Amino acid sequence: MYAFASTFLPQFFLPMGVVTILLLIALFKIKSSPGTAVWAAVIAFLIVVLFGNSIFAAFLTRSMEWRHMPPTSQPSGDAIVVIAEGMQPADTPRQMVETGPEYNRVAAAAKLYKAGAAPLVVVAGEAASVPLVQAQLVEMGVPVQDILVQDKTENALEDAKFTRLLTSDKGVQSIILVTSAVKMDRTVFLYKQEKLNIVPMPVDYKVSLRSWTESSKPDLETILKNLMPNADAMQQSTTVLYEYLALMFYRLAAIF
Repeated sequence: MYAFASTFLPQFFLPMGVVTILLLIALFKIKSSPGTAVWAAVIAFLIVVLFGNSIFAAFLTRSMEWRHMPPTSQPSGDAIVVIAEGMQPADTPRQMVETGPEYNRVAAAAKLYKAGAAPLVVVAGEAASVPLVQAQLVEMGVPVQDILVQDKTENALEDAKFTRLLTSDKGVQSIILVTSAVKMDRTVFLYKQEKLNIVPMPVDYKVSLRSWTESSKPDLETILKNLMPNADAMQQSTTVLYEYLALMFYRLAAIF
């Protein structure tokens, strides 16, 4: 039920959900209350223009991603925890396991293990992705006996709790946490709730220093190229807004 609510409810608060509601209001009010219909349509238009703008999406993404930067020196801990997500199994017509940017998490975890950052790798996250990430880690040279899997949960909150239980008998008190930069702040918060010392190792940055410098001081040509909203920018904005909503929810849940 909790997992369903965590995916069902946010859609009404994210840009495209809000736009849909506003357009429905405009449609049903166009005869009985034209003024309300116009305002609803105008607000919907502004939401699309703002959150679908590449420059604004970069600004919003940076505000979340840059909260945690990669460590400047070799990190160390009792375990490396990599959050498994986004792996596509070799279902027909796929001929092999397919990955997106989430593959960077696997590569980072394997690199840390080989560098001696921790003696143990814990794979947690999406149940469907966990065994695929485990297999990839083994292919990258991480011994299977040094990998623990946590695939019994449906949401990030339970994920942190079950990972803590899984590692408690191993004496794990500090972890190197590997996940996407945009999701790191929420994940760090949840794992800190389990009284673990966290060393963040974010990957999959969408906004680099160079791209931010270019977008924060755009010339006329850049502005003109990014006048119209686009699907990629809207998706990026939506992802970040979801993280803000989820972080707010978990912070409130921790209080009450």
